[in-house]
This record gives sequence, structure tokens and C-alpha cells, in this order.
Amino acid sequence: LKSVCLAAFIAISGLTQLMCPAVGWWSDRCTLTRGKRTPFMALGGVAGTASLLLQSYASRREVWTLYAAAFTVSMMSLNVIYTSMVGLIPDVVPARQTGAANGLQSLLAVLGALAGFGVYEAAEAREGEGAGLRALYNAYAVAVPAAIVITCAAVREERPEVRRGEVRRMFAKPDWGSLKSSYTLDLSSDFGLVTLSRTWYYMGVSSQAFFLYYLKDVARMSDPQTGVIIMSSVAQLGAALASVPVGGLSDRFGRGARKPWIYASCAVLGLGNVGFMFCRSATSVAAISLAIGVGNGGDLAMDSS
Repeated sequence: LKSVCLAAFIAISGLTQLMCPAVGWWSDRCTLTRGKRTPFMALGGVAGTASLLLQSYASRREVWTLYAAAFTVSMMSLNVIYTSMVGLIPDVVPARQTGAANGLQSLLAVLGALAGFGVYEAAEAREGEGAGLRALYNAYAVAVPAAIVITCAAVREERPEVRRGEVRRMFAKPDWGSLKSSYTLDLSSDFGLVTLSRTWYYMGVSSQAFFLYYLKDVARMSDPQTGVIIMSSVAQLGAALASVPVGGLSDRFGRGARKPWIYASCAVLGLGNVGFMFCRSATSVAAISLAIGVGNGGDLAMDSS
């Protein structure tokens, strides 16, 4: 039953990403004085923080319908934040520094994940079983608004131009034809191929959600829950080591070409996941996890480049 529920929440997470093209459409047409991206970041931050706190409450009270609803809103809010963030980097970063900027962004994401593991383990060691999840909810509810405030304060977006007498607004009047076109994909175009490849990538990494059961049933670890934290930390360490160097190198060599780095990263990811099929010890799992982390770090650095 737990694995089925996990799959259901993964499905919710994936389905909420269908809103991203619409969010991007409205963000492109936002005419607020503050800019096009940061207003959507702020909106996502407020909604996301509220839904995270509601998730924490519903989890403690075991009100699972409320938890599912709060989780859905939380995923939608994070998609709003992520969509505006992806648009912000090319808006404010020079093209010659795009790889380095995305590498740094990936590094910060990895360090955030490592910090989450640290918070979980520290809370579990100090207060006992169950404390780790409560601590994560609280930490996340603090980190999200803090990161949004820092970003909005530090970034100076260009003021969108409007016609004389036009009212500045966050949400443009829907043009359903144009909005519909944002969901239309030409698979023969470069963007269509990139989108298709990202779909396959996410389908592949979704299997990691069942890593706990792999460690328990295949690797035969006595404490698979702790094993997930250790192996995930090893993988995140590999990603941290690779993301910034790959991003910087892609700016300097090959005239800014990104595809060779994506090919190499995906080859490492694919071979690593095949390697898991033959692992029967914690040491071999850790070695593969490190390699997969390096591949994932390189791919993340190219994700928005």
C-alpha cells in the first residue's frame, strides 16, 4: 500500500507540472513595475509556504485527504517558482555566462538537498523517530520565503514597457489561441527534441522514488531507511562536485556547445542505473551512486543552458 500511495503522489507531482507552460505564458506578459519573474516567485512563495505548513499539520493529525490537497497546492506553487526562476536566468545573465550560472544554480540545489538530509538526521538523533520529517517541514517553510525574499531583493529586472495609458497588470487577458500554442510541440524542432529527451529523463529518474525498496529487497541492507539517506548524500556530493565545473567548461570550450556535455552526462546516468542491477553490497551501491551523482550534476548544469 505504501508503494502505491508513493506512486500516486509522484503522479500528482508530475501532473501539476502541466501548468508550467501557462505560468510561463503569463510571466512573459506580466507588466508590473517590479518585473516579469519576481512577482510570480513571490506568489509561489506565499502559496507554497502556506501549503507546506498545512501539509505538516495534516501529517501530524493523519488527515490524508487534507494532506493530498495541500501537497497538490505545494507542488503547483513550486512549479510557479521554478518556471519564473528558469525564465529569470536568461533575462539577467549574459549568454557567455549561462553555463556557469546554471552550474551554480545546480550546486545550490544540491547543497539544499544535502542540508535537508542533515536537518533530518540531526532531528532524528536528538528527538527520536518522526522528528526528522517535522523538522524538514519547518525548515522548508522557512527556507522557501527566505530564498524568495533574497532573490527578489537582489535581482533588478528591467521594467516592462507598456503603451501610454495601459494599466500594468500581473495577469494579461488570456489569448486562448496563443495560450494553447504554448502546449503545442513540434518534435522536429530543437526545442521539441529537448522536451522529449527531458520527458524520458524524468521517467528514468522517477524510479529513484522506490530506492528504499531496492536497498531492502535487492541490496539486502539491514537499515534501508538510513541507507537511502547515505546513498542520496553520496549522490548529491557527486552532483556538487560536477555541476559548477561542467557549467564553466561548457562556456569556455566548444563555442558554448551544451550537447556533448548532455550526452556524456546521460551516458553516465544510464550506465549507472544499469549497474544498480548487479550491485549486491553497500559499497558497490555507494560507488554507483557517486557516479550517478556526477552524471546528474553535469546534466542539471545544462538543464536551462
